Amino acid sequence: MKKKGEKDTPSASDLVKTPHGGVKGVSEMMNHLDEKTRERLMGEISQANPSLAEQIESEMFNFEHLRFFSPVDLGLLIRSIPQNQLFIALRGSSDELMEVVLKSVPKRLSDAIKEGIAEIGPQFKKTVDETRQNVLKLARNLESEGKLVIKTSQDENDDWV
Repeated sequence: MKKKGEKDTPSASDLVKTPHGGVKGVSEMMNHLDEKTRERLMGEISQANPSLAEQIESEMFNFEHLRFFSPVDLGLLIRSIPQNQLFIALRGSSDELMEVVLKSVPKRLSDAIKEGIAEIGPQFKKTVDETRQNVLKLARNLESEGKLVIKTSQDENDDWV
């Protein structure tokens, strides 16, 4: 029983209803939670509003976050993606992400990636977005298998060594 003046702990649904931050704000908060808490809250949100849960999840970990992976983890992910899918996913990526990707693989593969992206030519944004979502699903699967660690930011005191 709750004592007088004691506040209820907000549920996940309450968090997404607040006017501060919206989907992006909630996704940023979720990125900083431990996996068990994040999964529990996302489960609650998914039950209450599956569409909202999907929006939050797509903001929580996006393709540009790959630049924060360790070189070993990024190399593993890249080698796990079929090459034609990798070329499409990298099409139109930021220079910063491309630089990190190309440095995380051997020179021969780096050259093949540059060549492959140039050869596939322009792609529909929808195709690129869908391909990137598939890459992110693969990364989540590899994380759940304990094969890599997903990072969504880089703390200046948290360099890879």
